Amino acid sequence: MNEKKVEIVKKNYLPRLTDITLEKMLNISKAVLIEGPKWCGKTWTGIFYSSSWVDFSDTKTRNSNISLAKIEPETLLSSPYPKLIDEWQEYQPIWDDIRSMVNFSQEKGYFILTGSVSPKKKEHSHSGAGRIERMKMFPMTINESEKTECVFSLGQMFLGDSETECKYKIKATKFKLKDLITFVIRGGWPENIGFEIEEALIKNKGYIDSISTEGILKQSGVRMDKEKFNCLIKSIGRNISTCAAYSTIHNDVNSVYRKGINDKTFAKYLQTLKDMFLFVELNAFQPNLRSKTRLQSVTKKILIDPSLACAALNLTYEKFLNDLNFFGFFFENLVLRDLLVYASVLRGQLFHYRDNSGLEVDCILELDSGEYAAIEIKTGNDKIDEAIKHIKLFKQKMVNGGFKEPKASLIIVGTGAFLHKEEGIWIVPLEFLTI
Repeated sequence: MNEKKVEIVKKNYLPRLTDITLEKMLNISKAVLIEGPKWCGKTWTGIFYSSSWVDFSDTKTRNSNISLAKIEPETLLSSPYPKLIDEWQEYQPIWDDIRSMVNFSQEKGYFILTGSVSPKKKEHSHSGAGRIERMKMFPMTINESEKTECVFSLGQMFLGDSETECKYKIKATKFKLKDLITFVIRGGWPENIGFEIEEALIKNKGYIDSISTEGILKQSGVRMDKEKFNCLIKSIGRNISTCAAYSTIHNDVNSVYRKGINDKTFAKYLQTLKDMFLFVELNAFQPNLRSKTRLQSVTKKILIDPSLACAALNLTYEKFLNDLNFFGFFFENLVLRDLLVYASVLRGQLFHYRDNSGLEVDCILELDSGEYAAIEIKTGNDKIDEAIKHIKLFKQKMVNGGFKEPKASLIIVGTGAFLHKEEGIWIVPLEFLTI
């Protein structure tokens, strides 16, 4: 291990909510694979929880590590454990070497692997099932990056404990609109903490440029055209947090890219974004209703962090201030990013709801137990009444259709609101939200 790097990490590591998942997995699994976008903090988390380290991401050590892995993998993978294998996909045969090493051992927590892309070309023979567990890592939530006062627990909300509810005193949010815009443009990237908007935009533009031109894309087997890639990110940004059809996004790309992108190339680029954990689709919530209500199955499209679209579209504080309706979609993506983190720790999934009557609910958080919560997302308090109406209509449709109503309901608000309960629905400022 590079002692200097380890010392820096140990001294400056910011605890992550996904640490909870990693600690549990290391106690029950022989190896854990942390997957997530480049720059979200996987390496730092891996180093923090490891006793030794094999780095396939650093050009200074990659070739020598690969050479040793080919000649004598057991030496490269020797103790002390847990051992971090950073960016394992740079040398995929190491997967099978790890599986073989832990195959007959009863001990747990041997290896932590990290990966910033799902490799297209599989150069390993075994899935790792039963030996290597997978977990997702995301950019930082608001409560992680801003160290906010996290007094509202989603997990406790599902319990519906009246004593728990009593501890929630009425609390007003401190966030202003400028704070929200800053969070959206800056993003949840650990290196951007404390940056001003202008500085974050420069960093995030560099991030987009690097992933469209550098080595991470070789793992997907796709040679990317920088201009086409940027057009795709921009188009997703213009349709962010909506249920836009693929054809809509494709047509939008072709409206600004003069040469046009054919169907095959468009599909390949979109899949590459998914393989790099940058593009996320929320499936439609599909309860089995005994009614004539027809549910729409189209997915809601978001980016793993709204800052990517901000960088591609060169969106500034002033531009958002002049189009707050447009900003609302970016704020929704910001909240959904945080909810993805909370759902991963709570062992849940995110969906959205939309039916043929036009009724929409921004997010459905469903736990493995089958219990679920209906969630609306609003930038400010001016839309709370509308959100309450949506949730009440949704709950009534569930009951009328013979499906259980949500265990809990809440409206997540960015600014101008306070933590309280109204008509059985929680009004929760984003800064107070946690697992």
